[in-house]
Amino acid sequence: MVIQRGLTLMRNHLEVFRKRYAFHLRTWHIHGHGVVSHQRSLLDKQSTTIRISLQPAAMGEKVGIDI
Repeated sequence: MVIQRGLTLMRNHLEVFRKRYAFHLRTWHIHGHGVVSHQRSLLDKQSTTIRISLQPAAMGEKVGIDI
């Protein structure tokens, strides 16, 4: 449940960032320096997955999530 709350918080943060900087993101895209999603590269055979390592304060071992 803690991981789900953390991921929800991260998703909300990214949505607020996109709304706040929408003008700049569009201008960068027009000039060819846009920020693109990594989703397309996941279909590519040579791409690597994103790995998130979590280590709660009360636990000694790390837990990894592959996205």
